[in-house]
Amino acid sequence: MAHVLIRHTVESYAKWRPLFNEQAALREANGAMGDPMVFRSGDNPFEVLVLIEWEELEKARKFAVSDELKAALEESGVSDEPTVTFLTQV
Repeated sequence: MAHVLIRHTVESYAKWRPLFNEQAALREANGAMGDPMVFRSGDNPFEVLVLIEWEELEKARKFAVSDELKAALEESGVSDEPTVTFLTQV
């Protein structure tokens, strides 16, 4: 099973979360599955981590560098370069 873990800092969680939720169809159209798990750092409330299940890692890799995702991150107030980790469940 493939997963992607994304860590980034947002300008405002209250602004970021609704826009993240609205992008569900975009993620699903690119191979994301199920409901993502969203976490906020206990040390920094502006740091957000998202764990998303994917049909396959190659689809996730392609989406991670897409112009659609870059535009969505910018619109939602991501204020740093996201750290993206591709995972395979064992």
